Parts: sequence; C-alpha cells; structure tokens
Amino acid sequence: MHAGNEKEEDEISKLLKEKEISVEEMDKEDAITRMEMLDHDFFLFIDSKTHKPSVVYVRKDGNYGVISSK
Repeated sequence: MHAGNEKEEDEISKLLKEKEISVEEMDKEDAITRMEMLDHDFFLFIDSKTHKPSVVYVRKDGNYGVISSK
C-alpha cells in the first residue's frame, strides 16, 4: 500500500461518521425552525418550491444560508 493512501485513509476514518436520516419536503422557513429545534448547525430537506435537495445552515455571521442542488 502506498504511504500517501494510508495517510488519506487515516484522515477519512477520523472524519467519517455515517448517519441515515429521513428527508422531508418543506419550505425553507420550516427547515430553519426544525434545525433550531434540533439545535443543529445545518438541516437537510427537500425544498417544497423546487422539489430539490437543499441544506439550510447557520453562517458564521449568525444569519442563515441555503445550499441547493441544480
């Protein structure tokens, strides 16, 4: 095995935690509310307007951001 691959595998094993969740369709406001209720920094949902997977998250400035798929 190549030494570089071992280092990459060690870094991945330190960062990797897998969790399976149910993703629900909702609007952005409901996703933010759910994220706050769960006390998470981000929340994955299906946007009810676009029907695309999206993530709301708390920005460093305290505001919210949204990441959507194309």
